[in-house]
Amino acid sequence: MVGSESCYFEKKWINTPFEIVFTTCAFVEYWAGMQKPAMAETVKKGAQLLKESASQMLLLCGPPRPESTEQAEEEEGWEEW
Repeated sequence: MVGSESCYFEKKWINTPFEIVFTTCAFVEYWAGMQKPAMAETVKKGAQLLKESASQMLLLCGPPRPESTEQAEEEEGWEEW
């Protein structure tokens, strides 16, 4: 979907940069579990700070655009396949 305002990945629409950040934080927290204890704690704190910053920015930016709900409706069609 070149030129689109959203991205489609593994049958999921990624509509906002915030979704990318929160998904990345989940992966980083999972990855932290594979590190040595001292490094794991540092990585988890970093992911938590990133989530908190993204949450604050999300509050400042307001609600999602209407286009995201249209794409969510299109996604339901994939479940039929």
